[in-house]
Amino acid sequence: MYYGLDYIDDMDFIPYSYAIQLINYFCEGDSYIEQVLKEIKGLETIVKQYTTITDDGYKTLFCYRDNPVGYRRFVDYIFECFYQGTGFVLTYLNIEIGGMSSGERAFQNIFTWLNLIPLFSKIYKNFNVSLRGTVLLLIDELDLYLHPDWQTIFMKKLLEEIRSQFSKYKVQIVFATHSPLCISDIPRENIVYLQDVKDGRISIDKREDHQQSFGRDVFTILNDTFYLNKHTMGVFAEQYINDIIKEIDNNVIVMVDNCYGEFVDKIEPLQLGADVIVGSLIKNLGGGIAPNGAYIAGKSYLVDLASQRLTAPGLGKEVGPTLGINKSILQGLFMAPSVVKSSLKTAVFASKMLEELGYKLDPRFNEERSDIVQTIEFQNKEKLIKYCQGIQMGSPIDSNSIPEPWDMPGYTDKVIMAAGAFTQGSSIELSCDAPIRPPYVAFMQGGLTYEYGKLGVLKAIQNIY
Repeated sequence: MYYGLDYIDDMDFIPYSYAIQLINYFCEGDSYIEQVLKEIKGLETIVKQYTTITDDGYKTLFCYRDNPVGYRRFVDYIFECFYQGTGFVLTYLNIEIGGMSSGERAFQNIFTWLNLIPLFSKIYKNFNVSLRGTVLLLIDELDLYLHPDWQTIFMKKLLEEIRSQFSKYKVQIVFATHSPLCISDIPRENIVYLQDVKDGRISIDKREDHQQSFGRDVFTILNDTFYLNKHTMGVFAEQYINDIIKEIDNNVIVMVDNCYGEFVDKIEPLQLGADVIVGSLIKNLGGGIAPNGAYIAGKSYLVDLASQRLTAPGLGKEVGPTLGINKSILQGLFMAPSVVKSSLKTAVFASKMLEELGYKLDPRFNEERSDIVQTIEFQNKEKLIKYCQGIQMGSPIDSNSIPEPWDMPGYTDKVIMAAGAFTQGSSIELSCDAPIRPPYVAFMQGGLTYEYGKLGVLKAIQNIY
């Protein structure tokens, strides 16, 4: 930090010493003026002792880096003026922050105010209330002007400063922010969510299903806390890309195979611009009960075209193939949310356990998920095979079978597949498969119940060791 003082040494102006004499002559006996002169004299002494004139001849500088002794003496002198209840000099000083960005200025400004709070009663004569046992700090837009890197450390620095400056007080901090990085340091229970209403006013969002924010990734927070689930990119870019696609072929149809993703996220591909989604009923949506079948959903004309093609022209979805299993399909659909939840809990459990053992997981146990698949990187062929075989051991069906890598048609590498329920037609049951090639990644998914899924994972880990 620099302290700047205009330097005038031109005889066209009244000399400083002569000005002092005039003030002394006309204002003799005035206590305020006398205090002002005393402060100016003290500052003059420090300037002459510690500072130098810049190359342009207009500024005299204190610089902490270049002259720490002089800088410290200057700061101490300002505090002396504060404690005397005047602070005239500081009112007219030009404090320059050489080369600092707006973010650096904002960062410094906040922490400067924190240091000044205990001195308010000395700085402002009309501020007679001293700090009591409880301190309430209100900070608006604390992330304003701060680089994202600084936003990640801001809360840590703020709490350190609070502990240092207000160790004798109980402190409550209330702040507003638009930064997902700052929100990731705050538990969900300590957040008040604000949202727009139709008439342009701001209201409190009283939903109770907001995701945990503490330690959460920024993408989830942006989606959940700042309601950005409508767009995954800038609106201009999104529209520009869509326009290009339509220019290439206005008849392009976007179809998504979502059979591992149903009931995992709050939104479905159709809400993000897909025209039609399809999926198997022996996975998520069938709840482990539907023995076969599939679904098609999306734009009505596309669903109608598919139904006409897959049945008979003119009959379509009105009569389509039911296979006599409507009861099982509907029962599976009813149970699907609970089953998918168990699959996700199983995946999170496996991710945490295996991470503790040193393996690389994707996604990690505390990351947001878009489907039920859990990848495990073993970096070892034997461990990969043993893990898959352990999953089979924990299966409710064919647990006595031992899967082995095999040259499966359509694959360039041997593949091992563990699934003790595939014989019943459901792949939402706990399963694990992998190509036998470096870095030896296994793909695990499913589990009708968390209890059974947990048992299967423990059995697989036990089989490795």
